[in-house]
Amino acid sequence: MRETRRFPLTVEVRADDDGAPLVAGHAAVFNSLSHDLGGFRETIKPGAFKRTLKSGNGVMSFFNHNPDYVLGRTSNKTLTVAEDLEGLAFQVKPPETAWAADLMTSMRRGDVEDASFSFRVVKDEWGQGDDGAALRTLIEVELFEVGPVTMGAYPAADSGVRALLSQAGLDPDAIAAVLQRRALGRALTDADRELIAAQTSILSTILPTATAASDPGLAAHSLDIRRRRQTLLIYSL
Repeated sequence: MRETRRFPLTVEVRADDDGAPLVAGHAAVFNSLSHDLGGFRETIKPGAFKRTLKSGNGVMSFFNHNPDYVLGRTSNKTLTVAEDLEGLAFQVKPPETAWAADLMTSMRRGDVEDASFSFRVVKDEWGQGDDGAALRTLIEVELFEVGPVTMGAYPAADSGVRALLSQAGLDPDAIAAVLQRRALGRALTDADRELIAAQTSILSTILPTATAASDPGLAAHSLDIRRRRQTLLIYSL
């Protein structure tokens, strides 16, 4: 199963020797305990990406996990990815396109400062954290993609919430694409507005009932879904 994770890390715009912009940062941090991922927490062990990076398999860099916005790839050396003492470091040279120039402006302003990565688990271990909650340690993963994200709620949704949304008929990837276009200042189309209306309606029907409020897991899902509904309503204006 393909998964994504978002880290609230500083992703910055630098300049190469020719003065062209470079996006650099960390897409993952080692030995750092995650937030609740739907009944468990997670940490990444140093070396988890080592085999992927040595295999030569291509890694991509997208903006907001959207393959329509390719920032670079390792196969043509516009993207470099490596493990360092902190975690999974990446540096990408974006294309000379209008949308990439807009992204650089947003990043310099500090509007885009998170990073995320997409992966498949190869080897992990399950145990129990100090707080008694289930703890998963990622020992080895197959890395697919890294890059900056703005609104990571949908592309980087944890597996528990994503499963809940998908089962209810929601399309997180389609929602993310609409929000990304709106965040870049592009006008919503009639199709975008119809999608938002339909997805907002579904969100309203799947909120946990008041009788389930005593369940911490359902309460967390309820809060997350309410935030998503609010975001959709704001971006449909």
